[in-house]
Amino acid sequence: MSTDKPGFISLEVEDNDNCPGLSLMTYQALDQPTEVTQVRITGPHGPEELHWVTGWQSNDDGSPCPARYVPVSDSGAGRAYLLYGGDWGIRMKPVRQDEEWSIESSTQFGEPWLLLSEESDIVADGKP
Repeated sequence: MSTDKPGFISLEVEDNDNCPGLSLMTYQALDQPTEVTQVRITGPHGPEELHWVTGWQSNDDGSPCPARYVPVSDSGAGRAYLLYGGDWGIRMKPVRQDEEWSIESSTQFGEPWLLLSEESDIVADGKP
């Protein structure tokens, strides 16, 4: 993640053990980023539900780091919510799972970043 121009966020994630890579994308930020703890999404293992989320970085062959979200300009909807993490993307697990973050876990999964349409799907600083 870089902020190469004021008000813009550029993201690029290379292929890694957490997720497939995505080419460089630049978004116009409409506010300051906020740290995220949970997100409501449909995961690969079932229906829409609340997931813990963390950033994932290349340090130590993959380790947690802060995840953040920021409102961004979206030509279709006007506003969307960019959820991003470390240089290896973000990692999620259902809140019902009580386990440490691990790239080996079959109940966890990674994404380069997410673009969400509803801010109400994001829990930041312990507040929905």
